[in-house]
Amino acid sequence: QNPASKDCLNCAIKKICGGGMLLSRWSSKNQFDNPSIYCVDHYLYINHILDKINVHLRNDRITQEY
Repeated sequence: QNPASKDCLNCAIKKICGGGMLLSRWSSKNQFDNPSIYCVDHYLYINHILDKINVHLRNDRITQEY
Protein backbone atom coordinates (compact mmCIF):
# COMPACT_ATOMS: atom_id res chain seq x y z
CA GLN A 1 0.00 0.00 0.00
CA ASN A 2 1.20 3.49 -0.67
CA PRO A 3 2.17 5.49 1.17
CA ALA A 4 3.95 3.00 3.41
CA SER A 5 4.82 3.87 6.98
CA LYS A 6 8.33 5.10 7.69
CA ASP A 7 8.68 2.05 9.95
CA CYS A 8 8.05 -0.22 6.95
CA LEU A 9 10.62 1.25 4.57
CA ASN A 10 13.51 -1.02 5.67
CA CYS A 11 11.43 -4.08 6.54
CA ALA A 12 12.56 -7.39 5.06
CA ILE A 13 9.02 -8.35 4.03
CA LYS A 14 7.88 -4.96 2.70
CA LYS A 15 7.56 -6.25 -0.86
CA ILE A 16 5.23 -9.02 0.31
CA CYS A 17 3.27 -7.14 2.97
CA GLY A 18 3.15 -3.81 1.16
CA GLY A 19 3.00 -1.92 4.44
CA GLY A 20 -0.36 -3.26 5.51
CA MET A 21 -3.88 -2.21 4.64
CA LEU A 22 -4.57 1.47 5.05
CA LEU A 23 -7.55 0.80 7.31
CA SER A 24 -5.33 -0.94 9.88
CA ARG A 25 -2.75 1.88 9.86
CA TRP A 26 -4.83 4.99 10.62
CA SER A 27 -4.39 7.08 13.75
CA SER A 28 -5.51 10.64 14.39
CA LYS A 29 -1.98 11.49 15.57
CA ASN A 30 0.04 10.17 12.59
CA GLN A 31 -2.71 9.58 10.05
CA PHE A 32 -1.41 6.73 7.81
CA ASP A 33 2.24 6.99 8.91
CA ASN A 34 1.95 3.94 11.18
CA PRO A 35 2.72 0.28 10.71
CA SER A 36 -0.30 -1.96 10.53
CA ILE A 37 -1.78 -3.01 13.85
CA TYR A 38 -1.16 -6.53 12.53
CA CYS A 39 2.49 -5.87 11.65
CA VAL A 40 4.02 -8.30 14.15
CA ASP A 41 1.57 -11.04 13.17
CA HIS A 42 2.18 -10.48 9.46
CA TYR A 43 5.92 -10.60 10.01
CA LEU A 44 5.71 -13.87 11.93
CA TYR A 45 3.42 -15.75 9.59
CA ILE A 46 5.03 -14.48 6.38
CA ASN A 47 8.47 -15.54 7.66
CA HIS A 48 7.01 -18.90 8.70
CA ILE A 49 5.66 -19.43 5.19
CA LEU A 50 8.96 -18.33 3.61
CA ASP A 51 10.84 -20.79 5.86
CA LYS A 52 8.52 -23.63 4.81
CA ILE A 53 8.97 -22.76 1.12
CA ASN A 54 12.75 -22.68 1.51
CA VAL A 55 12.77 -26.07 3.28
CA HIS A 56 10.62 -27.52 0.50
CA LEU A 57 12.88 -26.09 -2.20
CA ARG A 58 16.01 -27.42 -0.47
CA ASN A 59 14.43 -30.88 -0.12
CA ASP A 60 13.44 -30.90 -3.80
CA ARG A 61 16.94 -29.88 -4.81
CA ILE A 62 18.47 -32.66 -2.69
CA THR A 63 16.04 -35.24 -4.11
CA GLN A 64 16.79 -34.17 -7.69
CA GLU A 65 20.54 -34.49 -7.13
CA TYR A 66 20.21 -38.16 -6.18
